[in-house]
Amino acid sequence: MSVTASGVESVRELANKGLSSAGAANKASSLASTASTALSAATRALSLIGGIMSIISTLVTGAALLAITI
Repeated sequence: MSVTASGVESVRELANKGLSSAGAANKASSLASTASTALSAATRALSLIGGIMSIISTLVTGAALLAITI
């Protein structure tokens, strides 16, 4: 059984394409992870803002009721 130079080159090309695809998949996965982290941070920020707005609303309502009572 003999191995030709063109056969070895074909195997090398396939291996390189596989490595290139794996690298691209790794980069895509990294970007997706970064996007997920950013989305999570944005969600936490919006939740915090919502909580603050709720507290302010409660204080304003309480002050208005107190003003009406007095």
